[in-house]
Amino acid sequence: MDDNFGQEVLKKIERDEISPEPKWKFLLADYTIWLVATACLLVGSLAVAVIIFIIFNNDWDLYHNATSNFWWFGLTSLPYLWILLLALFIGLVFYNLRHTRSGYRYRFHSIFIGTIIVSVILGILFYGIGFGRALERSLADSLPFYERFSPHHRLWQMAGEGRLGGVINTIDNQGNIRLRDSFGREWHINISQAEVIGDPNFIQPGQRLRVIGRQADEDEFEAQIIKPLFVPPHRQPMIPSR
Repeated sequence: MDDNFGQEVLKKIERDEISPEPKWKFLLADYTIWLVATACLLVGSLAVAVIIFIIFNNDWDLYHNATSNFWWFGLTSLPYLWILLLALFIGLVFYNLRHTRSGYRYRFHSIFIGTIIVSVILGILFYGIGFGRALERSLADSLPFYERFSPHHRLWQMAGEGRLGGVINTIDNQGNIRLRDSFGREWHINISQAEVIGDPNFIQPGQRLRVIGRQADEDEFEAQIIKPLFVPPHRQPMIPSR
């Protein structure tokens, strides 16, 4: 029966003119998968860098001014969008590695844990270089919808609850600010009684601010505390004494 089976296979090969694929095609496919896996790993590492930046620059010093509950502030301001992106690319790395020629040799937990460790290490490195800050600022400046759908930004789009964030349009002679939030709405910010956290020189047109105070009218806001969102790297804002 084995001889008959072999004969049938040979006949089919001859009849269908089947020829073996060249080795370079398999190698190219394998290298492509590795390249895609590496790209996914790098994107995941950038996500880690942004997550670290957001957590370290989350205005923890202002939580008691924004809300009375530290845990509520922390949970509602976590960068869930980036955490989901990280999980997605870890999954893509695993999927691609398992489809390489030697992928079957690796166990699930080995790839999963290894990918997380490498992503965190590279993410810390990218954060130290400044990629996390640069990417977060670039997205906030160029993609208005990014702030609208990011919980850590949406937390500062609640003027009725005393929290407001946006970009400075103009500053008048009295020092009052015209600020545009992520929805394109303009606010007149009275800062005459406001306490500035950080270097006041950073408060200028084009700068992003986070403001704590109260909504005085439909488009007016009285600031109690103002703080630049993006300051030059390694310049930590001052924390007001209470």
